[in-house]
Amino acid sequence: MVSFNLDWKTVKRIDKEYLLRTFEEISLDGLTLIGLDEVARAKGHDYLINGNASKQEAEKSWQVAWVFMSGILFAVPVILGLHLDQPFRSITIFFKGNPTSPMPYGVLILFAWLVVAIYGLSALRKNTLTPEKRKRLSMLGALCGLLFVTYLGVLLSVMKGITLWYSPLKPLQYVVGTLGVGSAVVLLGYVLAGMGREELTLKRLTAWMLVGVAATTVIKAVTGLSGVYYAKTPGLSAAGLAFSQLGLEWVIGLLVPLALLWYAVRSTGQSSAISLAAIAVVIGAFAEKFNLVIGGQLISRTGGILPHEARHIWGTEAWQALGGLALATKGIGFEQFP
Repeated sequence: MVSFNLDWKTVKRIDKEYLLRTFEEISLDGLTLIGLDEVARAKGHDYLINGNASKQEAEKSWQVAWVFMSGILFAVPVILGLHLDQPFRSITIFFKGNPTSPMPYGVLILFAWLVVAIYGLSALRKNTLTPEKRKRLSMLGALCGLLFVTYLGVLLSVMKGITLWYSPLKPLQYVVGTLGVGSAVVLLGYVLAGMGREELTLKRLTAWMLVGVAATTVIKAVTGLSGVYYAKTPGLSAAGLAFSQLGLEWVIGLLVPLALLWYAVRSTGQSSAISLAAIAVVIGAFAEKFNLVIGGQLISRTGGILPHEARHIWGTEAWQALGGLALATKGIGFEQFP
């Protein structure tokens, strides 16, 4: 890692294409994948290093982000296929769904996103990716990502359930969360791909991560997700979610990254703090979806909200999600990177 100061003028040098693809991320079906959706958000950004960046640098930067996005995106049908209770749920939802239900449209958006991802991977393998084609793919991917994350937010905002999570501000939170969680995932991806020494790229990612995490914290605080509805949530204490809700989701996932990023901005040579902040953001995003899905199941058991036949065996989906993600990422082959 390299030492650097965050120059806030960098944020002003972001072109329209970069801004559009800030919204390109993946938010996997939170109803079945536990906590991997926001954790797995990876945007297909073309993080141009600077105005004089070489073609090779720009192409590899886009390549890393696109493969990370596609790999996690491909985990969706794999994990749904591994789901013990409802195999191939994504297909059955689409064909059996009520036209007035929003769920089939979410599946349709997801399928369209998969097609765009496959086309981009094919172009990478065949080495036929031109700057014009890369721009078109980025625009299509950004559109699919923005539609899908908005769909998930709207779905959660209108669902009837535990007020602690089903908030009318969910669409805004999910879109804004793209900045923080998506930037954290891509930053870690760049480091793993050996691109951790490209200062301007890391500065931009750090700036977006700080803005996204700060905005998400404000939105969630306004919504009162951290405590206002505890008294209205039956079975929350019995489910043992206090540490996951307050400790992981809020302290580690939001407050610790804010402190680390602010410290990195105000200090010199604190690249390690930025990496730790990215890891903490990912942990917090995973915890949020764990609380939403697994926590909901536990509360349903202890609070008697769902009938017995509608309850999942909690814990099994976590292993399915991790296994599906591993299979999907290996399937597309990270060996294409030199």
